[in-house]
Amino acid sequence: WAPAAAQIGPSHWMLYYTAQVAGTEQKMCTYRAHASNPHGPFIDDFGGPIVCPDSTLWAIDPYPVRDAHGDWHLLARVDEPNGVNTIQIRKLGEYGQHFAAGSDWVTLTRITKGGWEEPVMENASIVRLDANGEKRWYVFYSGGSYRNNSYGVGYADCGRNIDGPCVKKTIGAPWLSSQPAIHMYGPGTPTFYRDRHGHTIMAVNTWKFSGGEENPRNHGQIMHEFEVHIAPNGKPVATFVRMVE
Repeated sequence: WAPAAAQIGPSHWMLYYTAQVAGTEQKMCTYRAHASNPHGPFIDDFGGPIVCPDSTLWAIDPYPVRDAHGDWHLLARVDEPNGVNTIQIRKLGEYGQHFAAGSDWVTLTRITKGGWEEPVMENASIVRLDANGEKRWYVFYSGGSYRNNSYGVGYADCGRNIDGPCVKKTIGAPWLSSQPAIHMYGPGTPTFYRDRHGHTIMAVNTWKFSGGEENPRNHGQIMHEFEVHIAPNGKPVATFVRMVE
């Protein structure tokens, strides 16, 4: 599930991915593999996951990101007891193969029980944006169920530091949700990149037709892309760019 690749060091690529732990019925954890170029082959010879909580708890949806100082971090959904999903980050060591010595997981945000994010918070990303002349970090996460129209994207403002503290801004409703006018239903899994003009672009997985998996007109998910910037009021704004089928 949810693979993410990054060049960490000269001629060194890392792939982080979610997989089922051998010998379990449904225990999902995050693993990694390495390669000398982006085309692979990627080899996982580490002998086990890079993060795997105790018991039946999951650690999924890895998202590698480089901070303003050039250091790499791994963002992931790391579960806690009683059905609590959290989005956490931890600094990576040399070449991203292991975590940095002395580092620890830092919780950036967590699910609001009973809110729109139920049944799950997952598939998060973190990006540094210009907020009225100040560079600030924002966590964008998915909530609801990707199987239907309930999926949406929320966010938290983490301030000047990549590890926060963060303040969740989307308590009562998602920031980005279904938009029938552009044939977008149940957006989630936000992923950021910068285009050749320097604009920050967010891609989200979506359904083209309402109803998600239950609508036979949907033959798998597609993608919508938005340009994202911070408005003068401090809130992120997503401007539709294109739909990719």
